[in-house]
Amino acid sequence: MTVFKGYLLMAKKYARSILMYVGIFSVLAVAISMSSGSSVEKGFTADKVNIMLVDEDDSRLSGIVEAYLEKHHKLTKAEYDKNKLYEALYYQQTDLVLRIPKGMEEHAGTGKNTIEMTQAPGNFDGVYVEQQISRLLAGILDYQNAGFTMEEGYQKIQDAPEAKVSVTNLQGENGNYSNFFRCVPYMFIAGLGSGVASVVFAFRKRQVKNRMMASAIPFVRQNAEGMLAIFLVGLLVLAATVAGAVVCFGRGFLFDGLFPYYLTNLFIDMLLALAIAFLVGLLAKKEMTVTMCITPLSLAFSFLGGVFMPTEFLSEKVQTLAKFIPVYWYEVVNELLMRYSNINGTIRTQILQAYGMQILFVAAIFAVGMVIAKYQQQET
Repeated sequence: MTVFKGYLLMAKKYARSILMYVGIFSVLAVAISMSSGSSVEKGFTADKVNIMLVDEDDSRLSGIVEAYLEKHHKLTKAEYDKNKLYEALYYQQTDLVLRIPKGMEEHAGTGKNTIEMTQAPGNFDGVYVEQQISRLLAGILDYQNAGFTMEEGYQKIQDAPEAKVSVTNLQGENGNYSNFFRCVPYMFIAGLGSGVASVVFAFRKRQVKNRMMASAIPFVRQNAEGMLAIFLVGLLVLAATVAGAVVCFGRGFLFDGLFPYYLTNLFIDMLLALAIAFLVGLLAKKEMTVTMCITPLSLAFSFLGGVFMPTEFLSEKVQTLAKFIPVYWYEVVNELLMRYSNINGTIRTQILQAYGMQILFVAAIFAVGMVIAKYQQQET
């Protein structure tokens, strides 16, 4: 197993490159998993808006509006100075400017002398605040029509129980798993690609090649041991990825019904990264060109394949192009596993088809690599 050990020693030399991308992946995966787990709940949290209030009516109703806004938002009272108020909006010292004109209480409910609102372009907080004020004024008028005073009506509005929204994440843990594994193709192609391709290139150097051809070890066995060593490196990175998932989600992930599907997807993607690395290592003319090829290739595959940006945000032409990228089919499986807990029928067929597409890409890339390797051997 001399060649096998030689490949492993050479892989150890380039381990820093692989570990660097594993570290990048770990940060991205944990950040995406943590943000996705709380983003839904945060989306239903009421926001406090910075408001500047100009009260020219100075009435009981305007006082109630002021008290209400002060309870639910960050309120600052100001005098009416058009230039200063616009300047506050421009320099983002406030989000909204509300002006209560004189006679607002007197004409309440008639549509006259209504509260004026000014907000910076591109700021949509005004819609939220406007709805709150409209509900408040409508509620007070309703209570007044029922015989209550303005203050009593406001008190009843304040005493009314607030609506509580219960948010249920239908994706459950599946969403966290899939978000964790979303960036795996980038890490595999960039990390394994740069490390393994450099190893392949190192064994293509003329001096090393001549020594290996002059050795007593058959050429077929040399290739087999080299492939085995490269495959072992890929398995180690794959195992580290699964171990990272176990650290994040606990050992229960290993016993989840979807674990075999995730593991199969990761395994095929690992084979894809090794096939790309093998091909780049054969084609590279200089060692520095390995990184120059792998880096843009991994980024292009990741962007077009849906790793960094979901494909639905891309144009139709780009989406059509993405189907010719193997990473796209990895993300198809990842998305299906996120959405469905029970894999059967059509969903199972779609997943198997996506697996098949990835395997076809792996076989095609590896076959091209073997043809090039055979040609280079004959040339030598």
